[in-house]
Amino acid sequence: MPNNPYTENAEKWKAISNIDYFTHFVKAWIPFNAWYRNSYPQDDSDAKVLFSIKTQPNTFKDRLVVYIRGAQSGAQSETENQKFMTNLSELIHQLQIVRVPCKDGWLDFTNLVVDPNPLTENHFSYRSREYKVEMDASNNKRVTSSIVKASVPKYSKAQIAGYNLAELKSDIGFQHLSGEMRGQLKACYEEINPRKPSKLIVGEHETPNIKIGAYYLVDDPELIARAVITVIYGLRNALFHGEIVPNSDAQGVYEPAYHILAKLVQHLA
Repeated sequence: MPNNPYTENAEKWKAISNIDYFTHFVKAWIPFNAWYRNSYPQDDSDAKVLFSIKTQPNTFKDRLVVYIRGAQSGAQSETENQKFMTNLSELIHQLQIVRVPCKDGWLDFTNLVVDPNPLTENHFSYRSREYKVEMDASNNKRVTSSIVKASVPKYSKAQIAGYNLAELKSDIGFQHLSGEMRGQLKACYEEINPRKPSKLIVGEHETPNIKIGAYYLVDDPELIARAVITVIYGLRNALFHGEIVPNSDAQGVYEPAYHILAKLVQHLA
């Protein structure tokens, strides 16, 4: 006996009833793309444009800062701001449970590279030893690390292929240092990481802070705004480069991302 055609129809309609947030995200990105291409014609790549958007006053970033300042001032009773912050909180949450690839590993507000690190040299003294790590200003591929005690070199390592902590740690001379010296030099080295993550999520008792849903973020609306733009761009890249597995978990990431992007696009002029 054939299946009930109405049951079959219901199942087919059910299969296509879910909203495709990947497509919605792309549809929201297109007007954003058109706006920034028109606003930043001097920038010849998307990466350069997004850097300009993050670092210069503009309608997109300024509106994002307004929403974040609304959360900062406790204006959560305002419906529009509350909805926006709910979506931002959900995006932070989803990125903690769903791995979305990016050039630094995974997109995640707890370990996100927002801005280039301006620090190219770091040094300090600890237990009569001088620890120093320096990136050559004229050739940032050359990084020199050293430990000196009483003007006597205890360790020196020159890298010619750029910042690479794994390479430093694998060096025989480094491995022969005491555990204390390895730890101190590693800490010194990490401070000049060109891709050093920004501290965005803080503890509840670290004040001042900005509460966004269940999360406490650093009290810096401009930094948070740049972080959101960084994440939105990272999600665009992962989607356009085919790095996303199109399943329900990934949909959970792109749903709040779409709502955030679509709301910001509405204010573009």
